[in-house]
Amino acid sequence: MNENNSKVNYLLIRDLINEVIIRDLIIFVIIFLFILSQSWKNLFLLLFPIITFGFSIFFRIISTNKWRIKNEEINIEYNPFGSEKKNANRLNFCALIQMILLFWMGAESLYHPQLVENYSIYFIILIGFAYSFGYFWIFIDIWKYSKISIEDNSKISKKKTKNLANESNKDFRLISFLKFDSFKLISLVNSFLLILLNVLNILLVFFNSFNSIPHFGYYLPGTGIEGSEPINLPITLFIIFLSSPLTAIFFLIKIYNEINNINKFELNKVLDLLPISIQTQLIESLKNFNNKFKKELEIE
Repeated sequence: MNENNSKVNYLLIRDLINEVIIRDLIIFVIIFLFILSQSWKNLFLLLFPIITFGFSIFFRIISTNKWRIKNEEINIEYNPFGSEKKNANRLNFCALIQMILLFWMGAESLYHPQLVENYSIYFIILIGFAYSFGYFWIFIDIWKYSKISIEDNSKISKKKTKNLANESNKDFRLISFLKFDSFKLISLVNSFLLILLNVLNILLVFFNSFNSIPHFGYYLPGTGIEGSEPINLPITLFIIFLSSPLTAIFFLIKIYNEINNINKFELNKVLDLLPISIQTQLIESLKNFNNKFKKELEIE
């Protein structure tokens, strides 16, 4: 039995991919191939949409496979990363904007090399903002969705629930959720980081136009045409490239740990309203979500 259960709990890659993920991949790959067809000599800027899209696919895989944890009688909403669907849509949108800007930048360097050389600072500012804003955007309303809740569809528990004065007509119970203090801290830090990075980027990009700060030359597809020279990129782009996703990962882990720290009292209140068979099913489902639940629920 244990061997069979272990086999059921592991899914192949083809089981995780559906039409929505394939659609996102096709759109991204097509636009990315258009950019590559411009013969970019340096791929550093192309890493920005790749990283953003990678985060989007991560959330999309989780979102499109949520149905695997649902059943007919009891529905467990397990959202340790907030609304994965919203996160995937927002990051996918930002990745597409970044690729459009890069394609536009590459095309202008081929057809109007002097123009893009003179106005490259605006492209760099927009790319930096579109990249950093995506990792801020996913946290802007994450407190609404980061939770573990139970929606009971069984007839027995509904009858029990109706007998309670404070719980009449309710079949939705919270087990764990993101605390307001944690959300406030995450919002403040992300807002400050977004403003700081982009203001710093704007300042250094303009100072960079006078060659007064450290920078490096970046070759565009049209660099050299009509005597055009490489554009100068400020070192702040490296800071934005690394700090934005790393900060997002840090806070996602923090939210994940807080959501998975379940409240036993709230869980027991829910279990008391359920028949024994549903209680067992609920506990087994929670155990499958996270190994930590086995210790929290004191179940061997």
